[in-house]
Amino acid sequence: MKTVLIVDDSRVARLILRKILLSLRPDWAIHEADGGKKALALAEENSVDIALIDQHMPGMEGFEVAERLKDTYPGILISMVTADIQEAMRKRAEEMDVHFIPKPAGEDTVSAFIEKVVETAS
Repeated sequence: MKTVLIVDDSRVARLILRKILLSLRPDWAIHEADGGKKALALAEENSVDIALIDQHMPGMEGFEVAERLKDTYPGILISMVTADIQEAMRKRAEEMDVHFIPKPAGEDTVSAFIEKVVETAS
């Protein structure tokens, strides 16, 4: 069983991702945070394997959250889930070895990331 952390300041975006994840992997544990500080606290309290992070959030942007998670938990697999689909964003994600899912996130794009996670774990 994997533990997933969804980080997005939009409640609707978190609900959509939760629904997709539960349809794909109903046995996985899912935690949600509405910002970076809460995400880091949840990651510290739980053994998080996967993080789906929005880029533009108040307080702490997604790439900063991703960097901190990767520094503390080197094995964590992360995807930026963002409406900011500029090439610079994609490149930064690639440089950080972070997957990229454009919003609106659909079952097909989330599923592709999850399959990659499952392959990496095997």
